[in-house]
Amino acid sequence: YFLLGFGVGFISLIAPVQFEGNFITLFWAIELVLLYWLSEKSGLVLLKIFSFSVLLVLLISLLFDWVNYYGYTSHEVLAVVFNKAFLTGIFVTGSLFTNIFLVRYFKQQNILPGFSSAAYRSILNVIALFVLFIVLILELAHGLNIYNCLPSLFDIVIFSFVAAYLLGVFKIFMNRMPQYLLVLFSIAIVITHLLHIILSLTENVQLRNDYLFSNMGGIGIFMYHYLNVAIVVAGLIIIKNVVRKHAADSPEVYHTYLWYFCFVLLFIASVEFDHLCVLGFYSTTDVSEIMKNSHMIGYPIIWGIASLLIMINGLRQKNKMLRIISLTIFGIIILKLFVFDIRYISAGGKVAAFVILGVIMLLVSFLYQKLKKIVFGDDQDDDEIQQTQIKPE
Repeated sequence: YFLLGFGVGFISLIAPVQFEGNFITLFWAIELVLLYWLSEKSGLVLLKIFSFSVLLVLLISLLFDWVNYYGYTSHEVLAVVFNKAFLTGIFVTGSLFTNIFLVRYFKQQNILPGFSSAAYRSILNVIALFVLFIVLILELAHGLNIYNCLPSLFDIVIFSFVAAYLLGVFKIFMNRMPQYLLVLFSIAIVITHLLHIILSLTENVQLRNDYLFSNMGGIGIFMYHYLNVAIVVAGLIIIKNVVRKHAADSPEVYHTYLWYFCFVLLFIASVEFDHLCVLGFYSTTDVSEIMKNSHMIGYPIIWGIASLLIMINGLRQKNKMLRIISLTIFGIIILKLFVFDIRYISAGGKVAAFVILGVIMLLVSFLYQKLKKIVFGDDQDDDEIQQTQIKPE
């Protein structure tokens, strides 16, 4: 064992002595796979221990490569995609996934005493997916910088990749994830939704204004942000299904998520309506006037349609919380119209508005009993039905 360890150590030292730069990383990536394969074929535990050590130095070497080739101190001009930094990262990722395949192929219950192969495979999966993420995002940022991408578009594209990568990994592995990872990924995806809200108010607006005022880019570049909208909506639906699946265990979490789900969708619809109004009427009207009309006239219409759709879904699914959300949105519309927007309406319009408000209040009063039965009735909502279904007979 002493001679074997001595020999493996000398072989590992060949890389830093004989090679330089990314070739050291490539050598250790190959050695990682060979050491684990030899350890399984020979049954020598020492080789497995050496493979763990090589894994550690491999990751450190890859980190140095990223700093040297992508860092601000690097003076080497790299091609897009076909460069040593990106190709080395892809090769290392391939070696990690090959190691995962070997662990599964040899079907050993324990890698070492007290250390199961399933645990080692999970660790390798996390490392491989993280390395692949860093490799791809560094190369994406490098490519965008090479082509002098607009700063606002740079942030939007980077967000697209991060959100899509998180969502893709979550979708592929969510049925095999332990509970804590399921929660962590769900929180991370929710954070991407909140980041999208920030981008909608900053970078998306800047991208639109660059197109309108500076003739920078084009309408196609602005339309790219709809990819982010699609990713966010897909994430909302996937997380909703996951939370609903566990609604019997935590109905409060599901109800809270429904509020969040409706809020984000309503926010996206409102912001995109602003964009459409500005793009459609900019040539004849000032942007501030367009936005003012959009908020006064357009928002109540958008929110009213949303409220109606939510109510229909709430009635169809027998979901009490959706119906409450729908009526809350309707209440906000009334509050907005007769508290905030009334100051911009003419005298005749104010009279008509208060008459309409009185009629609405009479209708609400007349229909109160039916509304009370619909919203707070005894019908089971979908969460209660799920809880009933899982109870033993």
